Amino acid sequence: MTAVAASPKQELVVGAGWLTVSTLTVGGLNYGYALALTHLLPADRYAQFAAAQALLLTAGTVASASIPWVLAQQLARNPDPADRAALTRMALLGNCIQGLLAAAVILAVAQSFADPQTSFTLAVCVFLIFVSSTTPGWLQGQQRFGALAAVKVVEVLVKCAAGLVLALATATAAAPLGAFGAGAAVVLLFGLGWFRRE
Repeated sequence: MTAVAASPKQELVVGAGWLTVSTLTVGGLNYGYALALTHLLPADRYAQFAAAQALLLTAGTVASASIPWVLAQQLARNPDPADRAALTRMALLGNCIQGLLAAAVILAVAQSFADPQTSFTLAVCVFLIFVSSTTPGWLQGQQRFGALAAVKVVEVLVKCAAGLVLALATATAAAPLGAFGAGAAVVLLFGLGWFRRE
């Protein structure tokens, strides 16, 4: 029998299925991570972590809804390889600038409730989240939804594993927050590998 190639519509349906599974997985892992940290961190440190995590969530939402969305739209409409490479470079640069600005704002805000180590860790994580958001935008533009789903799960697995180890090693709020940066760095490394092949 000859293999029948999947139509673009079928590929989108399969991709949407993978994204749904990854979203459920990510939600479950994040819930388990937060629950575990309630037992591993002292109450005052957990309060700092929870407040900082709320800032990270806000920053992550802004990061994913800005330049990556535009990048995905432009890549989907533009088949020329040179233009696609230029768009990707511009998105990386834009995310670096946005990340630096967001990190400065978050650093100033975090100093009102967290110690300097936690505030600095939070700022670094915000920068990494902005820069790494280029990868999901690029994958969406390429319509590589299976890879996007996998990257989302890998990011959270790295974050949870690193965060739990760090929380066990040192009961500070900065330790599990730094794990967000580790997850974002992995996403960025995947992205840089894909960008270079393009």
